[in-house]
Amino acid sequence: PGESVTCTASYTVDQADLNAGSVTNIADATADGTTSPTDTATADATQDPIVVIDKRAVDGTDSQVVTIGELAEFRIGVTNTGNVTLTDVAVTDALSPDCAANLADLNPGDSDTYDCTQTVTAAFNNVAAVSAQGPQGQTVTDEDSSAVTILANVCEFGKPDALILTYTGIGPDGTNNSQSGNEVILDGDAQDQNPVWMVVRDHKGVAIFEGEVAVGESFTVEGTKNKIPPRMLFEMYDRRGGTKLETVRFHTSCSQPLFAGDQFGSITVAGEVIDDKVRPKVKVDNPSDGAKNVVGPKVTISGTASDGGGIDRVRVYIKNRDTGQSWNGTEWDDPWTWVLAEGTTSWSYEIELDEGSYQVLAWSWDRSGDISAYSQSLFVVGDKPIAIIEKPVDGSTIASGELTITGLASDVDGIDRVRLFIRDLDNLKSWNGSEWVDPWTWILLEGQESWEYTIDLDAGRYQILVWTWDENDNRSDYAQSLFEVAGT
Repeated sequence: PGESVTCTASYTVDQADLNAGSVTNIADATADGTTSPTDTATADATQDPIVVIDKRAVDGTDSQVVTIGELAEFRIGVTNTGNVTLTDVAVTDALSPDCAANLADLNPGDSDTYDCTQTVTAAFNNVAAVSAQGPQGQTVTDEDSSAVTILANVCEFGKPDALILTYTGIGPDGTNNSQSGNEVILDGDAQDQNPVWMVVRDHKGVAIFEGEVAVGESFTVEGTKNKIPPRMLFEMYDRRGGTKLETVRFHTSCSQPLFAGDQFGSITVAGEVIDDKVRPKVKVDNPSDGAKNVVGPKVTISGTASDGGGIDRVRVYIKNRDTGQSWNGTEWDDPWTWVLAEGTTSWSYEIELDEGSYQVLAWSWDRSGDISAYSQSLFVVGDKPIAIIEKPVDGSTIASGELTITGLASDVDGIDRVRLFIRDLDNLKSWNGSEWVDPWTWILLEGQESWEYTIDLDAGRYQILVWTWDENDNRSDYAQSLFEVAGT
């Protein structure tokens, strides 16, 4: 009597326990047919709900340059970087409504990635926001932006037939342009009046546009004799025949710089109109989009262009994606710049490129001055090896049990080594060759150009990543397979 016994035991907390917020242990003791009353102990779990959103252009950069009327293409990724399951995951995007989405629940470490587009009418900085709920009703949020700029000098092809303009209502504080100060007149402030009665006059005072315009609305102003006047005067009234709120005048004859995105008080230039029925076409054929191991240093960029009325010229933009600089014809420079290609319907441009990652954009102009949509090629110059996973196929479902993972590696100088990463997505552990462990770890594989690895897998979701290195220690981009092992 009076003696006591102390027992200890351990318990591994699982995802359900973290989501519940606590673990309760109930114990009793039994001796010689006598059972004690039960006792309980509760250990609270530390919940850390976090959601992260990443919005980029589809080529992986944070910004993109788009011609007015074309599509800006975005890639949005949402990741649960916390330690509890997130529900009611929703993405909102005010400036790109097609990018809004309701996503499936995300377990810790899970991601959901999708692409979306938006027709561009003016430059904008697009912000996507995500919100989600933790298991105890916690709300977590994040946001990320991706800039869209316009490649459009409205006078690039001569004086346009008409201008597309947008009323912003933000007044003189919104002014941002490159015209000489004596060419721009700003008086008054519309102060976000919505809508306004807009009257646009030419350099002789003749009204060439009149009508009601709302904040954010674009409108087209045509000149006389199919060309816009040398100057335009914009008068904004609170109503038709009412009080004048703001007056804006700027130069439109192309002797002063005028770009899409230029702001003059409450008026923003959105683009130009040139009277032509068919736009020309252009295509980058070489190097092909996505090409790797392009042989350098001398690289011939080439392609084709077509138009019923004939091609006048082709211009090429060449960007070193590693440094962010573009080629101006003699050297790499920070500003956006392009070069004139040799030829028209069949065109080319020769350049010496160091090893690295590059972007090429090409545009063609017809004899009426109309510009094509751009054609793009993203490629890699240099001896970069390639890794391929043959089995299991990405997105497949396979039977449980023994799995032989197979793949290929290639490089012109020979393969030195291949490494494999296997992750259990349900338990968030990686395989170190003998057991599942928490840290990120990988396995050095037997075999080089043709490799394989055998492992027993239980039912669940898995991720495989493979990298290869060549004899010069250049590393490939990773190859990935996400797959599911079915239960018995």
